[in-house]
This record gives sequence, C-alpha cells and structure tokens, in this order.
Amino acid sequence: MPTLDCTECQQKLSITATCCPHCGSTKPFNRIKLTATDSKKLSFKERRSFLKAGGRTSLSIPQKLGLLSLGTFVFVVVIKSNAPLSKEELALKAEKSDLIAARASCQKAIKEVLLLPDSAEFEWGQLYSSTTPLSENKWKVDLKVKSSNAFGTMMPAKYRCTVKDNGEYFFTSQLIPLS
Repeated sequence: MPTLDCTECQQKLSITATCCPHCGSTKPFNRIKLTATDSKKLSFKERRSFLKAGGRTSLSIPQKLGLLSLGTFVFVVVIKSNAPLSKEELALKAEKSDLIAARASCQKAIKEVLLLPDSAEFEWGQLYSSTTPLSENKWKVDLKVKSSNAFGTMMPAKYRCTVKDNGEYFFTSQLIPLS
C-alpha cells in the first residue's frame, strides 16, 4: 500500500489513513495533490480515503474535455431556453393554451352532470386530436370519461362539448352525451 508524508508532522503514513496516528491531524494529506496518472494507480478504497483525509486529485485530459463539453452544452441550453420566441412559436403557445382551457371547461361541464363528479377519470390522449377549433373563439372537444354510477361501478362515457370563449378566458360549454 502506498505511503505519503503527513502535511503537519512529515511522518510517513498509509494512504488509507483518515487521520495521522503521530500528530492526530484529521486532514493529514491537506494540500497534497496527486496527478491523474498517480490517482489511477490507486484502488477505489485508497482514492476515497485519500480524498477524505484532505487530499486532492487532478483531472485527466479526457475528464477535463468531458466537463468542458458538458458546460458548453448546459450553456447552449440555457441560452436557447431564454431566447425570445418567434411570432409562430408565440401563436402556437397561445393556441395550445386555448386548447387546454377549452378542454378544462368541457371537463368542468361534464363533472356538473355526473352523479359522483369526484370519481371522474378523464382519458387524456392527444390534446390536438380531441380538441378541434371551429372558429377563432369556439372549439369542439370530444372526451372519454369513466365515473362511478350509483352502485360504485366505473362506467365509460363519451361527451362532446362546444366551447366558446366569451372573452378574458370565460368559457361556456354546451354538452352532448355521445354514449
């Protein structure tokens, strides 16, 4: 097992020692830095003990390159996520927001007619396939729901809502049971 000098008393001790038996230092390898090649020669247990005792290891070139590329990737992702949205992206975001609000309005209307509204389990599926714009502020929403009947059995049902935005996200829903 390799030995190193304690930084406090300069006595030799095993690299697995977490404190110096001569002077009692809890960080006997403080300010000692091993090169990447020397660090590779150590077993996992030896390296872990050395680091616990205050020692440090330098990174190899592949490790440095890996950290550099990771840092660059994170930087690019942060810059891209903070970039202003184009007009098309803003329009898509607003459209998706409207679709979600229309769907939520339909779910609320369905829950109002159910015997046990808290038991409702809506099938989420695809947002775009279940919600169809009819005009600028009107949507057709088809939803499947399972809810408990009076006997506690979960029963499937299909509903179609015509949802209209009356301004400021005040939606009204007209409900038609399909099954």
